[in-house]
Amino acid sequence: MVSFVILSLASLSLVMDHGLRNITLKMICDLNCSVVGVEQSGNLLAFVPILLGGCFFIFKFAGKWFNHNKSIIFRGLSIAAITLLISQIMISSYNVPLNVQTAGSDCFDSDPLFVEAQKTYSGEECLGCHRQVTPNIFVQWNQSEHGMNSVYCDSCHGSNHEALIWPTGQQCKTCHQTQVEQFIKGKHHLAWLSGDVIARNVLQLDETITWKGCGYCHRIGSSGNTTNWGPNTPGVATTAGSKCDSCHTRHSFSIIEARKPEACSNCHMGFDHPTYEMYMSSKHGVIYSTRGDEYVWDYPYNEEWPNEAPVCITCHMDRGNHEAITAYRFYGVLGPDVGPLKEDSEWATDNAEVLKGLGVLTPDGQPGVIFDAVKDLRIATLSDEEFNQIIESELEICYRCHSQTYVDHQFNHYEEVTKQSIHLLAEGVRIVAELYEDGTIEKPESYPYNYPFMLAFYNSPTPIEQDLYLMLEKWHNRMFQGSFHESADYMHWEGYAPMKEHLVRMRAEAQRMRLEAKLEQTQPGAPIKLADGGLGLAEITAIVAIIIAIAAILLAVRAERKVKKTT
Repeated sequence: MVSFVILSLASLSLVMDHGLRNITLKMICDLNCSVVGVEQSGNLLAFVPILLGGCFFIFKFAGKWFNHNKSIIFRGLSIAAITLLISQIMISSYNVPLNVQTAGSDCFDSDPLFVEAQKTYSGEECLGCHRQVTPNIFVQWNQSEHGMNSVYCDSCHGSNHEALIWPTGQQCKTCHQTQVEQFIKGKHHLAWLSGDVIARNVLQLDETITWKGCGYCHRIGSSGNTTNWGPNTPGVATTAGSKCDSCHTRHSFSIIEARKPEACSNCHMGFDHPTYEMYMSSKHGVIYSTRGDEYVWDYPYNEEWPNEAPVCITCHMDRGNHEAITAYRFYGVLGPDVGPLKEDSEWATDNAEVLKGLGVLTPDGQPGVIFDAVKDLRIATLSDEEFNQIIESELEICYRCHSQTYVDHQFNHYEEVTKQSIHLLAEGVRIVAELYEDGTIEKPESYPYNYPFMLAFYNSPTPIEQDLYLMLEKWHNRMFQGSFHESADYMHWEGYAPMKEHLVRMRAEAQRMRLEAKLEQTQPGAPIKLADGGLGLAEITAIVAIIIAIAAILLAVRAERKVKKTT
């Protein structure tokens, strides 16, 4: 009887695929049973109640046949049982880690196969089920520092299965207080709120575009719903917080993973801030690409970067500081009289013009509609003291590898590139601002002022404003950030050159728009001319048609002459 049960258990488990096993397991759990298998294949254990009933059914209705042939059947089944058991163990056996102690139960006197379902579970009990239902997550956890140090599921998710917790920085703070407090001060924590200001209030994006577009990266500064986590809970962030697994992917939570540039690449890339590509195309990135496999990644926390060329966290998260803030922030703009603006009036004027185009300042230079948001969300450095403090810390990191003379010389170039990029962008703002001032462009209802508003991005109402938004979000960012990241191609051909090109087009477009508006006022419905003294579209079309007709006549005459000569 025992041999037959084992054979049936092994054979049925072997022929079922992984999905069917999990479905059956979930059905068992719904019927008030939860698997807690120890040192045996969970796939075998899940089918004990089903197969016991099957064996009873067979012996009940086929007993006579078995009695006549039991000798032959027993020998064959014994051989098959041994073969199948070995195969089953090799194919699908998962073992609970050695540090997991088996939970007690009243169902069995010895180590239990099942425990009665209940509202709360211990971390050890969670593993028994999840190593079957979510085996990959179990493996990730088992190989992580959490698994090695007995930080079980309930430490982060709680023990109440009807109201599980979506972990945020608040749960991580229990063990990692310093890192979470640093994170909350920095730009990553503020990413969700800053993105939400633009996505919801300015661009008015729907939920899908927000979550799958902007939210995919900006959710690093978010939290999920911390209660009632289940089928009816949105699987997206809902409020501001800290999402540590953006860099330390769950459930491995690896510090080595987070230290590598690839961990930053899924957000710091592409259209508006391709800093990963900039870094990889720099000499620092080349050294990492060619010799990074020799780097020491598991060095102690709070120590300086021990390897040859720097990676992202070397400069932006020195000694594990999770604040991750820079002096020039995202757009390279500064508050009035901050840093080099105190002594450079031209740069200060251009910087103010860009702030007007962002809505940070009003057209007359007063605090604008998003001034408080920029201050609270640290989108720009508004304090001269803070600016100098960040610059000093950044330079100190560079001095560890390079001479002070060399670093200071390079940094002067970085700031000069930033100044020139701001100057080109400010010129673009002025071109469009003049069109608003003379009435060529009417103020959209959604704009805060009768002035260009670059944060409208791709919702900008005219082609010339679309060019201005591209100058800001794409070319300006590539120009000044490319310089700081030592990427010549991004600084010049992906930044400086397109900035100059767009200004040429914007000047021509501004002239065309004014002529069109003037003509519409004086001669409503008249053909639009391309420039002063030029021809209208209808006139050009007529001229082209005449030229084609004349050419056709000439060809016909020539062909007729050839025919006459041959005849």
